[in-house]
Amino acid sequence: MDNLKFLVKEWHPKRNYSKIFLQQEASQSLADMLTALATLSGFDMASERLATALDSGDQEDEHSCFSDNTHRDFIENQQGIVNVFYGSYGASAYAFHNDTGLGIYSLLEMKNRSFAQQIATHIATTTAVINGLPVPFDQKLIASAKNSPARQYGELVVKALEKQAQLLAQAGDILGVKAEIIME
Repeated sequence: MDNLKFLVKEWHPKRNYSKIFLQQEASQSLADMLTALATLSGFDMASERLATALDSGDQEDEHSCFSDNTHRDFIENQQGIVNVFYGSYGASAYAFHNDTGLGIYSLLEMKNRSFAQQIATHIATTTAVINGLPVPFDQKLIASAKNSPARQYGELVVKALEKQAQLLAQAGDILGVKAEIIME
């Protein structure tokens, strides 16, 4: 019960992050969004969750080692990146700021259509390779032999996530905000 009370207190509307996010300058919110997406993709998913497990070959390094749900975690995290990038969630779409358009993609498209298309194509590619992760993840990927097709596929996913992170950080430059991949 104490844990539940703690969570209710932390998510109280008067002090939660959404209130801060909505009250800060739009450029800071955009920088925060891009930094979060780039960090999730490049550091968290590519490095901490996948590369570490591939390097060790230890099934205990699987992100969701107790639930064997790691492949779903990757799929859903990538879907979260897609949702924020396009400003959509299922059938809903949210205006980014006032009436400037939908999502980060729309902002990029206004500034640099070619780059917007490049990053959209790469996000689609990354989504496709993540959807192809083998199941069960620990047995078919982590425990597979070095240089096996499964390991090579895992390395392909790492590279796709890292490039996606770099492109998301680069989007910040195009949009005039500082976005970075936080590696800690």
